[in-house]
Amino acid sequence: GSGLEQYQKLISTGLGCLEAALDGGRLEPRMEAKIRLRYAAVLFEETDNIMEAETALSKGISLCVQNGFFDLKYSMQILLAKILFSKNPKAALIALDGNIEDVEAYQHWSWCYIFRFLRVTMSLQTGKSSDFHVAINNLHQIVERAGRRGDYAVVTYASLLEALACLRTPGPESQENLNRALAAAQTYQLSPECNIPTLKVFAHMLVVITSMLHDNNEKTFANLKTFQQLLNDIAKDKAWPSKSDSVLVPLNKNKGDVQVSSVDTQGLLNIGEDGRDVLVFSFITKNEAFMLGYVDFLFLFI
Repeated sequence: GSGLEQYQKLISTGLGCLEAALDGGRLEPRMEAKIRLRYAAVLFEETDNIMEAETALSKGISLCVQNGFFDLKYSMQILLAKILFSKNPKAALIALDGNIEDVEAYQHWSWCYIFRFLRVTMSLQTGKSSDFHVAINNLHQIVERAGRRGDYAVVTYASLLEALACLRTPGPESQENLNRALAAAQTYQLSPECNIPTLKVFAHMLVVITSMLHDNNEKTFANLKTFQQLLNDIAKDKAWPSKSDSVLVPLNKNKGDVQVSSVDTQGLLNIGEDGRDVLVFSFITKNEAFMLGYVDFLFLFI
């Protein structure tokens, strides 16, 4: 309809403006890099012109390397991995492994987490058992690094992701790993930095689902009640806006750490009010969590 046509027209006008800015050739390097990143993102999200998006990112990454814009370079590499994955998953995973090596060599730990979590997500999407093992291995690497650095919320999130991955793979060994991952996720539950509403909801959801699969009705009902109580408690919590689907995980700033985040990395890596890096993950909204806790799960008992 006309709404869609209007939207497409706006996208094409926007892309035209970005192209004109890039072709003008009088931009400061950082501004040019930012425009290339935005241009590639719009091309990837809104058009089929993947080749042009890749070209824009390749030029952008070279520009960032020349000028030491690590924050923009990493953002571009993340986007490039997503573009590659859409057409050639294997190539994307190889590229990500190279990125992880580089980022770890520079000891840019916040980005190490981001690249490894993306590697996990993509590995689990291929459906191959070899990639599943690589995903679990990456989660263990994250847990080990985060534990050493005192990033306990990251340990919790990675353990919950492992539990979720184990839920999706049947077998007796899987059940054992699932229980271990859930136990690991509870290790730091009393730690102040793990007092994140979305993390608590994620953990309780997994407990209820696991209970449904393996426990008797009585125990499952008890777990569901606890989950619903949690949902009632966080209904008033302003730290989780109703329509936001983000999990925000603050990181520690250890001695000698270089901060490689900026206003341009928001959506991947934010800077908290206290100046610390904050990882951004997608989850479900508060409203969706309530739907799950009160409607979807009830159907399972009817």
